[in-house]
Amino acid sequence: MRNFNKISCDEIRLGMRFSAPVFFDDGENMFLAEGKTVKLYHMTALTR
Repeated sequence: MRNFNKISCDEIRLGMRFSAPVFFDDGENMFLAEGKTVKLYHMTALTR
């Protein structure tokens, strides 16, 4: 089993990049791939 760090939605900002893939709470569905920039449509997905 993998150990994950949790990130609050409030901590994610436009233009951020992560050094590892970011997953939703279920641990299976990816929110953002490693090295990709957070864009407006990513932020919209979080608010849904």
